[in-house]
Amino acid sequence: MAEIDKLYRIAVENAARVSSYKKRFAYEKVKELLDEEAQGKKPAVLISGLRGIGKTTLMLQLFNDVKGAFYFSADSIIVKTSTIYNIVEEAYRQGYSSIFIDEIHTYPRWTEELKNIYDDFNVRIIASGSSTAAIKKGSIILGRRALDFPLSLLTLREFFYLKENEDYTATMDDVIDRKAAIRWLATHPKAEKYYKEYLSVGGFPIAERGIIFKLIKRMIYEDALAEFSLTKNKVDVSERLLGFLSLSKPGEFSYTSFSSMSGYAKSTIYEVVEML
Repeated sequence: MAEIDKLYRIAVENAARVSSYKKRFAYEKVKELLDEEAQGKKPAVLISGLRGIGKTTLMLQLFNDVKGAFYFSADSIIVKTSTIYNIVEEAYRQGYSSIFIDEIHTYPRWTEELKNIYDDFNVRIIASGSSTAAIKKGSIILGRRALDFPLSLLTLREFFYLKENEDYTATMDDVIDRKAAIRWLATHPKAEKYYKEYLSVGGFPIAERGIIFKLIKRMIYEDALAEFSLTKNKVDVSERLLGFLSLSKPGEFSYTSFSSMSGYAKSTIYEVVEML
């Protein structure tokens, strides 16, 4: 099957681009899950999290380091001409034992095919998706066949680690000891700069201007639109609501005031808030 060779080549090329990237703390946790010895079949690992949080990079780093690994993205044009099941079946026949499937939430019937893959082949599945709702729902449907692994935003500690390659830890005594804090800041002159950068990117690994706004737009117009079958009206409400919240102080939001200001019915706003 020529598609397998094409997908493998694409995976190797993409993995080479991230080979110099530092690994997030989650890398070791997922690697431990893959290395665990267990009787019978191991459950599929479903990695969920926001767009831009580093899921693809994590998957490619694991693909690089895990023996017998095969990686492909479910939204690839090559996959659209076949099925996930057929691709995994052929990869299994060619000797691959760990299959990494990125953006699995974009593929119709993915839970059904993943269930069949688990039942039919002795392979380890690691899949990721940007629609947390879809991944959680899929995890429930798959039951014992799947393990949900949420990938969170960077903590300040992890952000510093990715910047300086040092893992800083602190106790409460360290925090309240002003002299110790001053000494630490004096010996880490870039700390304040990194802290401001961390606040500006909101815990995302990529420090790109306007990245959060771009990601939110994609979450609304791609992920939420597909997952919740939103009408155009609710898409508009979602975007305006998030903009309104970003300019409001904590605890200041009022359904009544937003309804009055925007002209949208409160029932619609309640539905959108529940979805978000």
